[in-house]
Amino acid sequence: MTRLKRYLANGFLMTCVALALRGLSVAFNAYISRKIGAEALGLYTLLGSIYSFALTLALSGINLTVTRLISDALGEKNYQKARVSMKKCICYSLFFGLLSACLLLVLAEPLSIQALKDTRVIKPLRLCAATLPLISLSACFNGYFTAVRRVYKNAIAQISEQLARMIFCIALLDLFFGRDMESCCIALVLGGALSEILSFSISLFFYVFERKSVWEGTFDAHKQINERKITKKMLGIALPLAFSTYFRSALLTIEHILIPIGIQKSGSNRAQSLVAYGTLQSMVMPLVLFPSAIIHSFSSLLVPELAELKIQNNKTEIKYVAGRVCQLALAFAVGVSGVMIFFSDELGTKIYGSSDAGQYIRFVAHIIPIMYLDTTVDNMLKGLGEHLYTMAINITDTLCSLVMVWILIPKMGIYGYITLIIISEIFNSGASIWKLVKVTKMRFKVLKWFALPVISIVVSTRILSALRSVYDINTLPAILLTTLLYFILLKITRAVGKEEIKWIKGIFNFNF
Repeated sequence: MTRLKRYLANGFLMTCVALALRGLSVAFNAYISRKIGAEALGLYTLLGSIYSFALTLALSGINLTVTRLISDALGEKNYQKARVSMKKCICYSLFFGLLSACLLLVLAEPLSIQALKDTRVIKPLRLCAATLPLISLSACFNGYFTAVRRVYKNAIAQISEQLARMIFCIALLDLFFGRDMESCCIALVLGGALSEILSFSISLFFYVFERKSVWEGTFDAHKQINERKITKKMLGIALPLAFSTYFRSALLTIEHILIPIGIQKSGSNRAQSLVAYGTLQSMVMPLVLFPSAIIHSFSSLLVPELAELKIQNNKTEIKYVAGRVCQLALAFAVGVSGVMIFFSDELGTKIYGSSDAGQYIRFVAHIIPIMYLDTTVDNMLKGLGEHLYTMAINITDTLCSLVMVWILIPKMGIYGYITLIIISEIFNSGASIWKLVKVTKMRFKVLKWFALPVISIVVSTRILSALRSVYDINTLPAILLTTLLYFILLKITRAVGKEEIKWIKGIFNFNF
C-alpha cells in the first residue's frame, strides 16, 4: 500500500470512528435530556467545564509527544530507544494524571462553591478525579498506536468506551433517577468512570501484545541509550504544548463558568440559565458539529502531505491543493448548513423533544460554513508550518470571547452567547483564511466556492418544500432527498465540476 493510500485508509477509518462516536454522543445526549431534563443536563455540562481543565492538566501534551518520540525511534530502527521513550512517557502520564486527580479532589469543594456557585457538583467532581490517571495513560497508549500505524486499536478502545458509557449511564440513571439532580450527575459521572476503566484495560491489553510483536528479539545489548537526552526531548515536546493548552483551557473554563452567571444577570433564574446553557452546549452544538467529523478526519491527512510539499518547495501544488480543499469543504459545509436551517424545528423536536433546541439550531447553523472551513484551513496551516500562528489566533479568540461574555450575555441572555459564537467563528476563520491565502497565494473564488453552493441548497430546499406540500414525506427521507437534489445542482451549476471530480477520482482511484 502506498503512503497516500495508507493515509486515506487511516482517514477513512478515522472518519467512520468519529461519525460513530459523534452519532452515539448525539443519541445519548438526546436520551439523557429526555430522561433527566435540560436543567440537570446543564448542571452536568457545567461541572464538565472544571473537569475539562483537570483533564488538560492530566494529558499535558502526552499524546503527540509519544507519537513523535516513538515515530523517531522506530524510524531509526532503534527499538531500545523506543522502549525507553515509552517508559518515560508512561511515568510522565502517571505523574500528571495523579497530580490533576489530587488537585481536583482537594479543590472540588471550593471550586463548586466559589466558581460554579452550586454545591450539587462537589461529589460528582470528586468522582471525576478517579478517572484522570487512567485517561492520561490511555492517551499515552493511543499516541503509541498512532506512531506504529495501528489506529484501528484506538478505534476499538474508543468505540467500546462510548458504548460502555451509554450502557452504564442508562443503567445507573434508572437506579438513581427520581432522587435529585446531584444523584443524576453522580450516575453520569460514575458511568463515565466505569467506561474509562474498560477503555484503559483494552488499550493496556493491546499495548502489551503490540510491544511484544514489534520489539521482541530486536535489542542490541551493546547499544548505549542516552536516557537523559530522551527525557530532555520528551519534555521539550510535551511542556511547551502543555503550557499553551493550559492557558487556553483555563480561559475556556472561565468562559463557560461565566455563561450561566451572565444568563442569570439577564433576568433568568438559576434553573432557567442551566436549561438554556444545557440545551445549547449539550444538545445543539454536538448536533451542529456532528457532520464536521468528515471534514476534520480528512483535512487532518493534509498535514503530512502539505509538509512534504513545503519541504520540496512545490508552491504550485500547494496552491492547487489548498484551493481544491477549500472549495470542497465549503460545498459540503453549505449543504449541511442549509439542511440544518431548513429542518431545524424538526431536528430539535424529534431528536431532543425541545422547540428551543430547534430555534438555537437554526441560529447556529448559519455559521456552519465558517466553522467547518476554519477546521480545514487550520489543518492546512499546520501542515505548512504555521501552527504557532493558529495557536496565537485561538488564544486571542478565547481572550476576546471571555471579554464578550461579560458584555453580551448579561444584556442578551442566551442569544448573547449565540452572538458570541458567531463573532468568534468569523474572527477565527477570517484570520486563518487570510494567512492561508497569504502563504499559498491562492485565489478565494467567492462566486464558485460559496455563492453557487448557497443558490443550490436554497433551490433544493424550495423544491423539497413544494414536494412536501403535496406529499407526506418524513424528516429522514426529506433530508436525504434534499441532499440528493443539492449534489445534482452542484453539478449543474458547476460549483463542483469535472476538474474537481477528476481530482477526487485521482486521489481515491475510484471508477465513477
